[in-house]
Amino acid sequence: MRPLTIDGLGNNPLLKHNLNKGKKYEKNNKYKDAINEYKKCFSYPGITKPQEIAANILIGNCYYYISNIKEAENQYKSALEISEQLENKEERFQVKSIALGNIGNIYSDKGDLEEALKYLNESLFIAREIEYSKVEANSLNSIGNIYSAQGNLGEALKYYEEALVIHKETGYRLGEANSLGNIGKIYSDKGDLDEALKYHEEALVIDREIGYRLGEGSDLGNIGNIYSAQKNLDEALKYYKETLVIHREIGYRRGEATSLGNIGNIYSEKGDLDKALKYLKDAIDIEKDIRYRKGEAIDLGNIGNIYSDKGELDKALKYYEEALVIHREIGYRLGEAISLGNIGDLYSKKGELDKALKYLKESLVILEKCNLMFGRTIIKNNILEIQNKVKVKSTDDS
Repeated sequence: MRPLTIDGLGNNPLLKHNLNKGKKYEKNNKYKDAINEYKKCFSYPGITKPQEIAANILIGNCYYYISNIKEAENQYKSALEISEQLENKEERFQVKSIALGNIGNIYSDKGDLEEALKYLNESLFIAREIEYSKVEANSLNSIGNIYSAQGNLGEALKYYEEALVIHKETGYRLGEANSLGNIGKIYSDKGDLDEALKYHEEALVIDREIGYRLGEGSDLGNIGNIYSAQKNLDEALKYYKETLVIHREIGYRRGEATSLGNIGNIYSEKGDLDKALKYLKDAIDIEKDIRYRKGEAIDLGNIGNIYSDKGELDKALKYYEEALVIHREIGYRLGEAISLGNIGDLYSKKGELDKALKYLKESLVILEKCNLMFGRTIIKNNILEIQNKVKVKSTDDS
């Protein structure tokens, strides 16, 4: 979910220069340079409260893009605090709805879904009160993402469809395509891949019509995911490579890394592990360069999976542990749970069942505490399987 911004800096000729330079840096994924440019706004003696807020949100977004979630949250909360000083009620509520929504997305990324829902529902309530449709639709999509992560697909679909209606009514075609893509993901998760494909193809048509290449790349990637789920690996590879071309053309390095990772995973499924490793390591190089730590951790885990498949268990463990460290540092609880589960499975392969149980149970605790459905059934089954092995071993020993 892309965080929202608020207009403000462009109204001041002096600040407009910093705004334009910052946006240029952002376009080229030079987020640290963009942050420095936006921070210069605070040095102008005549800066107004709305302009301070606009700068805080822009800076927060840049920190969000480089996965510095803690600093992003600080910036959004500063904007929220300053908004209380605004005399214009509508302006104050607009800022609050945006800041609350962005903070909600941060808690969602951290896996604290209940806290995320609290902020997003407040954002949604305010947006509806002041008829701020852009934020209303954005909050609906974000809430849908949370219900999707919790496995409540019916509730997620309801929110995505509400957002879609708003985007269609307001003629915001980019948002319409985004909502169609979200709905497509729900049908994919439900196993209705043909219906999912229909929605992703609709989104693709719109993004191509409006020339939104970033969205086009995302749509192609989603279509690739469907073919991957259908085990049509060659077709999936074709779409992932198309996505890679677009992301490279527009300079979207995070998307480039994601595409490389997807291609690597396809080669892994095809059994070409060396080629898979090459793509995944290329992805990690980019993720390290742009400080996209979440992506780096995910791909470290994928490399661990490959070494595990190759039977190089100690090397796999090293990658899983590196991924775990990053997930914990950035507060991504789902990633933490996945890494713990991977380490548990690996110790099971090594025959160290007590250690395996310890890590798998830690993984399950996180999934249950955060109300995350992803992988929960598999973890439970693995725990039961190991517990049965331990019982059998104890019986044999006695």
